[in-house]
Amino acid sequence: RYGINVDRFPETSRIPHRGFRVVSIGNLDPVKGFDILIRAAAIVAAQRPDVEFEIIGEDRSRSRRNERELRRLISEMEPSTKVVLSGWSDKIPEKLPNFDVFVSTSRTESFGAAIAEAMLCGVPVIATETEGAKEIISDPSLGRLVPVDSPRSLAAEIIELIDNEQTRAQLALNGRAHILANFSFDRMVDETERLYRRIVPPDR
Repeated sequence: RYGINVDRFPETSRIPHRGFRVVSIGNLDPVKGFDILIRAAAIVAAQRPDVEFEIIGEDRSRSRRNERELRRLISEMEPSTKVVLSGWSDKIPEKLPNFDVFVSTSRTESFGAAIAEAMLCGVPVIATETEGAKEIISDPSLGRLVPVDSPRSLAAEIIELIDNEQTRAQLALNGRAHILANFSFDRMVDETERLYRRIVPPDR
């Protein structure tokens, strides 16, 4: 299993804030499915106009067409839909505790590093059912999985977590412990060393 630098994400207290805040992180590329998140945000806004959404990431395409398309889509949504494209940040460990839920809407994902980082920061996760997300969220006690390309399913899960503080707290607790135990650099190095020892015969 892939390992991440868990030392970058020490256990911290949640940062108090008004309202309810949802975050997603990634390059502004269609494969990340941010258009699905924006459509889900509009559904959520119809019931909970106080919910704020933020997408942290940059458009690395030469023409920046992806960002323009996302901004156009945001402008077409319900007036109460609050979605901010905040650009890239190199301070993700400091920013994540400001949010109540992390969402990954990827259409495909080899490994969800941002998912793992959110879990380390004690932020409950909703993710689409990519192979990378399912490797990390291997049990419902660790996070919520929804179908790919389904704004309604995503919106329903967001609203459910908004309304259930106890569930959010339990997911946050379980998620951090799961990443520390299964996806650290130290664990990856130890498993790699054990693999080498199994396949390389000892000196005689």
